[in-house]
Amino acid sequence: MNAVTVLVILATVGFSSAFLFDRCTNEADCVADKCCLGGKICSPKLPVHATCYLTNIHRCGCVSGSSCQVTFNYTVFGKTFYLRQCKRDDVPAENNDFEKVRRLLVRKCSTDSVAQDCGPGRCCLGGKYCAPLIPKYVPCNLEDSHKCPCASGLECRVTKQLTIPGIPGLTESITLSFKQCMPVEESSEVEDVELTEN
Repeated sequence: MNAVTVLVILATVGFSSAFLFDRCTNEADCVADKCCLGGKICSPKLPVHATCYLTNIHRCGCVSGSSCQVTFNYTVFGKTFYLRQCKRDDVPAENNDFEKVRRLLVRKCSTDSVAQDCGPGRCCLGGKYCAPLIPKYVPCNLEDSHKCPCASGLECRVTKQLTIPGIPGLTESITLSFKQCMPVEESSEVEDVELTEN
């Protein structure tokens, strides 16, 4: 009994799925903002910001009011690659959010042009790579060397001091400061820790 029920359901689904897709031979057979994918079925056109590399193969372009444009190019080992996306035709490049900040996993920068290279809320780590600003409670002892300050509303300040006793007659005691990005309005006392022999 169960096998018969399963077969009936599969036959019904298979029969009805043939009618889920609108068949076509050209784009005129499809409704607005749909295209004739592969000359077989009507498919939605590519939305804004979708990549459009294969539009010449599948013949399904961008939605109306947008077109396939090169938005970014990069060169690796002498070969140039282009990122193509559906972009609105009525939006100038300087007003387009995707033009302001490049979308790569690792972005290069220089200390002279951090805002243009990295975008808001980021810094130029070591004068070479974009990185986020240091968040709350994260150590910031190396802020001067890596050139990344604390995030907005935070300041780098000493929160702990560790004193290592010296060897009598050989060395003096050494004090190490531990700095963290702390909220400006939050007051904190510096905790002194002294290492002693047990």
